[in-house]
Amino acid sequence: MTSAQYRPASFIALFFLALLLGAPSFAQRGEARIPIRVLGGRIVAHCRVSSPRRTIPVNLFIAYDSACGLELHNKVTNPLGVEHEDGQFDPITLEFPGMDIEVPQREHGDEEEMESFTRLYAPEMDEVACVGTIGAKILSKYVVTFDLPRGMVILRTPSKDTSGAAPDGPESFYVPSSVAGDMVWFPVTIPGGDTRMMSVGGHSYDSIIDEDFCDELDALDGNVGPMLLRPDLDLSKIVAWRPEEFNWIHPGGALATLGVGFLESFRVELDPVNNWVGFTRVVERPFPVVDREFFAARAEDETGPLLTWLEKHGDTRLGREAAELLLTMQMDEGADLSDMKVAVDWVHRTRRKDLRATEALKTVAALRIAQCEEAAIYAADKGIADGRSDRYPESVYRLHVAVGEIELARNENRAAWEHLLSAAFGLSDAVGAPDRAKVNLLLGEYYERIGKYKRALSRYVQAVVTPEAGPQAIAALEALQKKMGGEPFSVAYVEKLISGRVRGMTAPTRFEEDLETLKSNRVVLVEHLTNPHFGRKRGEQWLPLAEGGAMVFEALLTHFPRDRVALVSYHGDVPRPVATMNSLSLRAWKDARNRPMFVVNGRPAADGVLPYFKADGVYDALKPVITRAIAQASDFEIEGKVQRRGTRIAGEIRIRSRAGGSGRLELILVEKAVLYPGLGGAVIHRMVARGALTDELEGTPLDFSEEVETVPFDVDLDSIVAENEKFLESYEKGGGSSATRLSLALDPNNLAVIAVLRAPGSRQVLQAAYFDVASESSKVR
Repeated sequence: MTSAQYRPASFIALFFLALLLGAPSFAQRGEARIPIRVLGGRIVAHCRVSSPRRTIPVNLFIAYDSACGLELHNKVTNPLGVEHEDGQFDPITLEFPGMDIEVPQREHGDEEEMESFTRLYAPEMDEVACVGTIGAKILSKYVVTFDLPRGMVILRTPSKDTSGAAPDGPESFYVPSSVAGDMVWFPVTIPGGDTRMMSVGGHSYDSIIDEDFCDELDALDGNVGPMLLRPDLDLSKIVAWRPEEFNWIHPGGALATLGVGFLESFRVELDPVNNWVGFTRVVERPFPVVDREFFAARAEDETGPLLTWLEKHGDTRLGREAAELLLTMQMDEGADLSDMKVAVDWVHRTRRKDLRATEALKTVAALRIAQCEEAAIYAADKGIADGRSDRYPESVYRLHVAVGEIELARNENRAAWEHLLSAAFGLSDAVGAPDRAKVNLLLGEYYERIGKYKRALSRYVQAVVTPEAGPQAIAALEALQKKMGGEPFSVAYVEKLISGRVRGMTAPTRFEEDLETLKSNRVVLVEHLTNPHFGRKRGEQWLPLAEGGAMVFEALLTHFPRDRVALVSYHGDVPRPVATMNSLSLRAWKDARNRPMFVVNGRPAADGVLPYFKADGVYDALKPVITRAIAQASDFEIEGKVQRRGTRIAGEIRIRSRAGGSGRLELILVEKAVLYPGLGGAVIHRMVARGALTDELEGTPLDFSEEVETVPFDVDLDSIVAENEKFLESYEKGGGSSATRLSLALDPNNLAVIAVLRAPGSRQVLQAAYFDVASESSKVR
């Protein structure tokens, strides 16, 4: 049992009470003085997050206008070990100077945004990742003081003031407030004398105003006129309002959110318990005229005003946004190459000098989607030119891959070869496996075009063992083999080509009978529930997990003979669907509660997915389990004949019972070796279940009123392929993710049949048998 199963009842009661109240529990009362930095227009706090298992230093966004409690990246949550398989959670502690805060449960956030922000600002954050957000659901439980001029955000445990009087300090003045949607709102007077509600944010540097309100005033640039916090303080003279979609709700009319730029000039205290907001102007800053001009240029919805603004102010804070908007508009309008080059120049110029190659990858990708290949090449060339100063040197090689692919598609073979070869020498498996796979595939295509078939073969073989390019490489290999002649294309042919490039495991010994097993007639069934794509990130590298299970499976195949142990592999749809799954395999997964595992005679025996370095241990653990199962005699014998004539597979299975009883007989068609490169590291999968040869997936029910029951079958292989394809189509139409159709077809020379007699209403195996499929009948005890 896990530790979660031994939690005291008092903890569980407190946990659910905290959830019902929608509030974090407090490890202690007091005051937290949190050091912060403003980076990329965001408030970033450095702290530690902890659980009973681990403490991790992190950076977190602080944003009162984020409707969350604590958002946290999976890369932090997983090491903390706070989420359990039984659906329960351990609290997470935010450790701040002066006070800790316990949060019952994290929320999921935009992990791509966190990773992108970390990539941009890692040096300023001392190489500690930004992994989440502290939002309104937590902040609204405290008195919060934004003191950005001193690099501080202060959280204080609130206390109720029953007098109702405005505080006499420490802020210069206070305005009444209310709470809605966990945010603190205060009134402002708008043009015409009416009142609307405003809040303090943190998610944006700019102060956001409802674009619908701006539209009503015909002020799409945000120049809406006076917004009076009090008669002598017009916020419109302090901030340039940025019109955006505004989805917050307040009974008094939610209108705007003051951004980080405002907070750099004002210290602001928000007290959600006593309903006051205090303001002190700490720094006098000039009105941001340049920002107002950008919002005006943006409102024109034309490229000309944006370009004019860039030429005057391109090196200011909003220059990057303006350049990217200009390029996007030109792509949408199908602008001339000369105009797009100007926009690309501005995009390149407004990016950080130490990330220009890395960020050029995004520009190239966007231009390729817009089918602006020449502009994409131009953008890539600019990134490559600045590659030496880039913080991530592999970005240059990825740009070479992109250009090589474009040039190859344009039949510029020599130019493509130069870029692809540069990428091939620069990329390593650790930092660029997907791109390296693509390089090998594209170089194979290049060499095939110019008639250098052996070089093409070498590149395709390197691509076959990768999940990113494996399916295309297999198709390319098959086509190339026809041109080269010689041995026909097959799984065995590919297996020879990739020998030494993928991990495998052959048993060092062979099964030897002892007195106990010699007396037994048992044939053991070993079932492996897996998926070619099982794996996980480990640091900067990908750790394949399917290959460890495949190695154990292969070792068991070579250690035990088929007349003693029958093995079958069922491919499921987790973590992603594959063409080798079918209705039979998903039924097996459902019976196993959708968990990858090894099953011996119907009983779970070991994990089904594991890293390669654990394969020896699992194999050693399974061998004695299977040997003991062999020694347990069965009351049943299975004999039979299996033949293939053309595309039909037919036979007759006879089951002899020594003690009557009942059962159900499953007849499973397996393919001995199937090509399917996946993220899990395995390329060739053994004994894959391809379909049922009985009328029902659950098998044929048998009642042994007679000593021998006979089950004939006669099935067309083409119908099994058609049924599997129909299953995939139905799966996808039902909302499942799509799967490639790689290896959907069956190799008629590579088949076997496994007969399984199970106890009624369970997965318990009473007896099993293995039959090779050949033109002649094959008979196994």
